[in-house]
Amino acid sequence: MKLQHLTWALTSALLLVGCQSTFGPQIGMTEKQWLRRTLIADVAYMEGSVKAYRSNGAYYYFRDGVLVKVDQGMIPAQKIEMEIRSDQKIAIESDIYTELRKLDELRKDGVITEEEFAARKKKILDESR
Repeated sequence: MKLQHLTWALTSALLLVGCQSTFGPQIGMTEKQWLRRTLIADVAYMEGSVKAYRSNGAYYYFRDGVLVKVDQGMIPAQKIEMEIRSDQKIAIESDIYTELRKLDELRKDGVITEEEFAARKKKILDESR
């Protein structure tokens, strides 16, 4: 009998964890989707393109209607904007780095000449500014 209870408890726990991860808030979901899934939410503030809700002891930050951050404390809208800009800048720099690495591989493999490499590299760097 104890084995049945243990099995039932473990199965219930696994199902509960699975449901929470599937239906929990996810970065990138829209404000409308989040509001449909949330039972109780209070608007904490709205400033510029940032809106913050408080629900279940956490703050949910939306920028232009998209969930960008979940945090346990109140964060000023300016800091959210700075974090988003920083994340976008890192992504752009990463793309440029990847593109330059691919270009360098083409040069090393002899697919493009040194002059073509220099010209394409200059174009990539000029476009990134």
